[in-house]
Amino acid sequence: MAQYGMHKCTLQLENVNYIPSNKYNIFTLGRWDSQGRRYEVSNGKLILFNHLDVPVLKGLKIASNIYKFKLTPINTNEINYTFLCQENKQTWETWYQHFGHVSYKGLKKLHDDKLLDSFTVDVNIPMPDCTSCIEAKQSVKPYVK
Repeated sequence: MAQYGMHKCTLQLENVNYIPSNKYNIFTLGRWDSQGRRYEVSNGKLILFNHLDVPVLKGLKIASNIYKFKLTPINTNEINYTFLCQENKQTWETWYQHFGHVSYKGLKKLHDDKLLDSFTVDVNIPMPDCTSCIEAKQSVKPYVK
């Protein structure tokens, strides 16, 4: 039984893996999305919407990319579910611009050494040249007197 605001609804999860020794119950948002539902993440809150685009569940961020929900199964006690929210991978160019045109070599080091949380890059997309940076580095020969 899920509760969002003052509304109660029943969520039926199908084709799930049950791991008795696991401390947390993990739910993937990709499956939620692929079944015609959507979710919204902002300001430390994750909201799940059903197939009619009605909000059905809200969770709060407890760690990097982890959100906690409280669900009450029918005929049992309350269970806490933890949802892992993974941001879509960005391009090298997007991160390049976000970091103020730092070198691609520097970005690659940050990514490869896992120095930042949530630094997700689609490594299959090439690193394009930056026209602004190329033009800024150009020099002009002195004018003839």
